[in-house]
Amino acid sequence: MRPIRDIDELATGAVLHHSAFGFARVRDVNADDVGVNWESDDANLPGQISAESLRKAYSLCDAGGFFSRALADRNGLTEELTVDPPSALRALLGELGGTQNITDLRDWVTGRKLLSVDAFDRWWKTALPLIERDAGLTLTGETLSLSSAKPNDIGARLQSPSITASSRWALAQEHRQGLPEAQFDAAAAWAWRDGSRLLRDEVLQAMSEHSAERVFSALLEGPSDPVEALIHAIRQGHWTAAATPESVQEAIFDRVLRGIRQGAPLDAEGRLAAALARWPSPYALDSLSAASGSPDGHRLLRSTMAALPHSRSTELSLELLQRAIGRSDGEAATWLAAELLERLEPDETVLRELLDKRYPHVATWLAENYQPSATLVEEGATAELDLGSLLTEAVPIARLPPQSGRGFVAVALAVARALAAAHDEGRVVNPTRQTLWFSPDGAVEFRASTPDQALRTADEGPTTQSDVYASAVLLLEFALGKPWPEAISPSLAIPYLRGAVHGLPPAAIAPLDAALHPSPACRPQDGHAWMLAWQATAQAEDERAALELDLDARLDVGYDSHVGRMKILYTQTNQDALFAAERSGVTLLAVCDGISTATAGSGDVAAGITAHVVSSLWEQALSRLRTASVPETEDFLARAFRMANQAVCEAALRFAGGRLHGRVPMGTTAVVGISRGNRITLAWLGDSRAYIVGPYGASLLTADMNQAGDRMVGWARGDLSHWDPNGYALVGYVGHFDESYTAIPLQPAIIDIKLLPNERLVICSDGVTDYASPNHPETANRIARAVLARPCDEAARALVELANRGGGGDNATAVVTTLRRT
Repeated sequence: MRPIRDIDELATGAVLHHSAFGFARVRDVNADDVGVNWESDDANLPGQISAESLRKAYSLCDAGGFFSRALADRNGLTEELTVDPPSALRALLGELGGTQNITDLRDWVTGRKLLSVDAFDRWWKTALPLIERDAGLTLTGETLSLSSAKPNDIGARLQSPSITASSRWALAQEHRQGLPEAQFDAAAAWAWRDGSRLLRDEVLQAMSEHSAERVFSALLEGPSDPVEALIHAIRQGHWTAAATPESVQEAIFDRVLRGIRQGAPLDAEGRLAAALARWPSPYALDSLSAASGSPDGHRLLRSTMAALPHSRSTELSLELLQRAIGRSDGEAATWLAAELLERLEPDETVLRELLDKRYPHVATWLAENYQPSATLVEEGATAELDLGSLLTEAVPIARLPPQSGRGFVAVALAVARALAAAHDEGRVVNPTRQTLWFSPDGAVEFRASTPDQALRTADEGPTTQSDVYASAVLLLEFALGKPWPEAISPSLAIPYLRGAVHGLPPAAIAPLDAALHPSPACRPQDGHAWMLAWQATAQAEDERAALELDLDARLDVGYDSHVGRMKILYTQTNQDALFAAERSGVTLLAVCDGISTATAGSGDVAAGITAHVVSSLWEQALSRLRTASVPETEDFLARAFRMANQAVCEAALRFAGGRLHGRVPMGTTAVVGISRGNRITLAWLGDSRAYIVGPYGASLLTADMNQAGDRMVGWARGDLSHWDPNGYALVGYVGHFDESYTAIPLQPAIIDIKLLPNERLVICSDGVTDYASPNHPETANRIARAVLARPCDEAARALVELANRGGGGDNATAVVTTLRRT
């Protein structure tokens, strides 16, 4: 077998191999993909394979070789195994790099259904004398090799896609002195691209003496995707951008651009672009700044910003903005300024310091040229909305420029006030996209409409409750920037909203969520009640913005966990893990929910490993975390998630005996919080959640990372034409492998908040939220009632009991914390 470099190498009838899916025969070859028929009958396997996937994950079997014959002439190959075992084994080893242990030989032969497992053992005993006498085969212990593998054949073995990354690297090192430089570099780069983190570190050390041009050029060549290896080399290697030729930087950035050209999701490309920006690569910075003038470039830049800690994304935005200003690209500069000030919501102190010390020209340009979106005039809970800088005439909400941060709260509060005024007058206004209007002075007006136009559920008439619901739908559409699908309940958006809409203040989701309750009786009963909730939200966010960091503040913490009332009847285990501790003023909180479908390891092991790795790293880093800035804390959390991913993946490989083919590796969700005083930084992967709870209700701080959430982000970004709310399989978790079974960590989402004295933070597994109630608005309502009036220990127990009363069909774990009263 050999790697596939171009789709033109393939013809009808060719046999392909994928390490996880098995073997397939090419049915037809097209310009951009091939149609295949799989050896197995699994309907979930792809019928069409793209050229990019072929290059990254598939191998081409030799025409007329062992595996091609196994598909085309199974009976004939079985007969050859029986009559002439050495001949068949030489053909098999010839496609597998020349060396295999007996266990792997058994898997190859029995997996092709040439022999059964029992028949193989009997056949091996009879074949052994013939193998030992055959001049072309060498048996050493449990390993069979082609004895014709002379030193000048090592190159062919190094190019075999069937040997593991570690075996490839060991073979390259063993024969390094006799190998041409280019051949050794190619083997080292291949192992670097496909190997574990530990192997990458080993290859990096061995290649560190070579030039940046030699190393990066080798990484960019070859059959597998180089993104993770490039990121590793840039971030961990000693090579600087200044010492790397611009042509090489251009070639690396071209790998970023490839994702744009293919129209694919840009997660990997964003992380590579972020690494280049932090290097920093002048070519990449110029290219990213130029990209800010196109929609595809906007997708890339948002993915790049998402891959960076918050402070780093602020700094990168300023750098790109300065470059756009320098080349007089007003359109790109305006877009970057809006992203920086309205979407990323940078820390004001950090932003001012950067503008004063490093980017004074940007500060001047912003003052002279940039017109921000609506300004929030801060007067506590009576905040007024000023749209004079944006509007010259009244417009409906569908034409109102987008708002983020506290500006969104100001818009919502203005809508609720107008609705309260109408209801105080005894009017039901039936809000629609065409009848909710905004004036330049910030006034909000509900214009005349008919009941049949209103955005309400199908089974309710025009009431004050339906007005609240319709107004909430309009605010949801305003946040997302597009109309909500009529056939889908808008409350289904809440678990994914923070992933699709960046910059929402911590408390902002609670009053929106409550108004979207499917049951009219459970919503705020009129505009006045809804206005009170938004006033409480506005007041909380005003207080949060003015709150000083108090390093002397301490947290009270309570926690509880239960296997689940229904689960315990089936003697199932608790696959959740939690950690809660405070040392020297630094508190660590963690909830992990193991994935129960694993067949290589188990969910409880994955959750336990993750909690252990994170807590161990936290203890080691306590001296630094005591004085860490928010960006440094974010960096620590990102590193902790990377290390946990590596540990879980390595354990899964050990459980699987080194072979994950046909197995489901273990994994886990994780929500991890680190607090210093009254400031808490949260990072998460998966669908375990965190809520902030206060007088406004329970507001979701996290966004579920599953298929539906992924599609919500794509739909809001414009990559998808519609949103499908189905699909709860996780796309974010600890224990992630790529399609070639290389451990590749996923980037956690991170949010930083200051906790007010009257607020509670709740972290819980989905066993709590899935069984607390059948819909999210009611779940949030019950969480708020369970925790606000209780000490933290009692509140955590109340949440777990809430899940058990709702059925207890999953493990339920909750951690509740609040500022300690002095």
